[in-house]
Amino acid sequence: MLKNQRSFSEYDAQFGWYYEQTGTDEWGEPTYAGIPEVQTGQMYKLKMESADTLVIAGPACSRYTNIIIKEQGWSWIPYIRSFNLSLDDAFANIEPQRNDQVKGQDGFAMYNGTAWTGTLKALNPGKGYIYRNTTDDEKDLRYPETRPVATTAAFAPARKLERTSMFDAIDPTMYESNMTVLAIVKDGDDLVSNAQEIAVFNGATCLASAMKQEDGYFYLTIPGDKTISNQLRMYVVVNDEVLETSTQIAFNEDATLGDFDNPFVVTLGYATAIGQMLTTNNYSLLRVVDVSGRIIYSGNPSDFDKAGLNEGVYIFELVTTDGQSVHYKQLIQE
Repeated sequence: MLKNQRSFSEYDAQFGWYYEQTGTDEWGEPTYAGIPEVQTGQMYKLKMESADTLVIAGPACSRYTNIIIKEQGWSWIPYIRSFNLSLDDAFANIEPQRNDQVKGQDGFAMYNGTAWTGTLKALNPGKGYIYRNTTDDEKDLRYPETRPVATTAAFAPARKLERTSMFDAIDPTMYESNMTVLAIVKDGDDLVSNAQEIAVFNGATCLASAMKQEDGYFYLTIPGDKTISNQLRMYVVVNDEVLETSTQIAFNEDATLGDFDNPFVVTLGYATAIGQMLTTNNYSLLRVVDVSGRIIYSGNPSDFDKAGLNEGVYIFELVTTDGQSVHYKQLIQE
């Protein structure tokens, strides 16, 4: 299936891509059900039954390719250049406003009033994005024809992270849509400054996780569709320990929870440490696996003692009495 922001077409092995003319618009141009042609100023989503490579050949797009960002809401935008481009340079001509947002399939960024911050750092060739305009003004987006020299540093190798994620999130391309969350972690009224990571689970599946960025926020891009539960559970890692919080959210396509003026709050008030969860009656089975896949322990959670583990990374799986499970990684240090 191929779709843009207004329409879609499905492929038939005998007849090809479906579309038909339905009439004309006020300027006399034909209107269609389906998508008659792929245009350079449009962004598309493509669902494939199996993996393949799409090759696009031809002259470079004109600098004047018309890309319109609608007022107050989401606009699907293509990236038509052949080089990576920082967000500050990509959107320089439209004067983004505080809390404007741009997102891809696996990350997003928000404009803080002076710069773009988040997990999405640049626009990449061959990718499509969705821009959220918070103003009442329509904008005409024009990318620079060449990469500005000043952006070279933006694509230097990223600094090494001090830690890796404790969670294995799914491939975001498994779902058509996503929602975004700009979050902080609090315990009562106090900011939890040593919170390291937030994860979102749909039953036993980790949909997304995000480590704290340098500006102190967590930028979660959560993939999903209408099959996703309306009670997504949230976990927080504090001092390398996984905490199950009482905070839950519902998935809504293209929803945005939190911004710089009112960030979404994940509350630790009723959080339960994984160590405490091992002793509760809610979990009937614990499995502990090392990085080689060897099962170290499988049995009653309350009988397990982490003191017997050698130093290293382990995967813990807790199974509830109703069959749900939670997976997380933990570094054991002597």
